[in-house]
Amino acid sequence: MDDLIASLAARHRRIGQECYRLGKALLQLKQQPELLTMYGAPSFEVFVTEHIMPFRTAARYMLVAKYFGETTVTQHGISKCEQIVRLHRIRRKLAPSPSALLRKNPRLGPDERPLKKMTAKELEEYVRQCKLQDAADRVPAPTRSQAQDVKRFQRELRAELGVSGRAHIDTRRGTLLLRIPLDELRARYG
Repeated sequence: MDDLIASLAARHRRIGQECYRLGKALLQLKQQPELLTMYGAPSFEVFVTEHIMPFRTAARYMLVAKYFGETTVTQHGISKCEQIVRLHRIRRKLAPSPSALLRKNPRLGPDERPLKKMTAKELEEYVRQCKLQDAADRVPAPTRSQAQDVKRFQRELRAELGVSGRAHIDTRRGTLLLRIPLDELRARYG
């Protein structure tokens, strides 16, 4: 049984090494645009997809090979390294590069776990939460006049139709979202 476990662990390490090597080779291939002409491919993406592998997989391998060494990819895995690159792209203040970010090993998330202790899945979720928070932070607050207009509209709605509604200004889309309880509408228009 120990031999089987050791064999599986060795195979897993080789997968990381091969993914890294594929990424490096693809990056070198990308620097040879004459291949596209030779194979009649309109783009590198089409060339890779038609002749090598799905481009999305190739892009992951190239991304990781661009920023990390073989030992790091073998040790941490392709998925975790990919998430570290994605984290660095949205949190550049943490470190000057993805590899420096890994060396720095910051504590992340609500439980402040060290980066190296997080799984690829945990990092993926952390990156997703950061992106959601960044998007929410970019939404400008409604202006004072917009807020006053909405309050006036709500008063008119109550006075003229007899229904109350909760309003939310979506400044990103320039719209007003109005929530009126269905019971009030049924009572009014029933």
